[in-house]
Amino acid sequence: MYTSAFFAETDPTEIDALVSQHALGVLISTGEMGFDATHAPLLFEPETDRKAMIGHMARPNDHWRRLKDGDQVLAIFRGPDAYVTPTLYEAEPDVPTWNYSAVHVHGRWEAVTERAALRRILNLSVDTYERVLGTGWAMSDIPESLVTSLSRGVYAFRIHVDRLEAAQKLSQDKCLKDAQAVQSSLAACPAHGVGAAMQRVTMDKKAYRPG
Repeated sequence: MYTSAFFAETDPTEIDALVSQHALGVLISTGEMGFDATHAPLLFEPETDRKAMIGHMARPNDHWRRLKDGDQVLAIFRGPDAYVTPTLYEAEPDVPTWNYSAVHVHGRWEAVTERAALRRILNLSVDTYERVLGTGWAMSDIPESLVTSLSRGVYAFRIHVDRLEAAQKLSQDKCLKDAQAVQSSLAACPAHGVGAAMQRVTMDKKAYRPG
């Protein structure tokens, strides 16, 4: 992923937040039949310091059948994004652009076939997503027989992380006046979240360009 010095994100807290709040990654691999891409919920495995991710996909999805342990995969997480019109700039003329946040995780595939390990991944997934995005639902809220039955329909895996790239392109290359103007405009559309991200990453940290 191309990332200029203005936009590279190295803060572990920001990276963790992007992955947990936008957890439906796109898992990409390539093989004899070309590219495979699957939208799958993924999370960093606890206590691995971002060195491993875990996830699952529907068992009828043939993507996992075309992978073997050690194969290279790429997981892409897309955070908030928004078009930026140049009519917002007050100090320096410029062209249209797009503000966005993204994380790319490069790593090696490992199938998880043991029943206990599968159940652990499902439990961790539910606990994480309910804490960050849900309302506190737990696996114990439904009968164990149903959990067992539904678990047969998923395939779990682990990604051993070799390289992690993150970018938050949020007008850090603009002067204060123009960054403020963009942030104010995007904050008026809270649904896409870019205004809030700009406030946190660009304005609060004074990451805009001096001058």
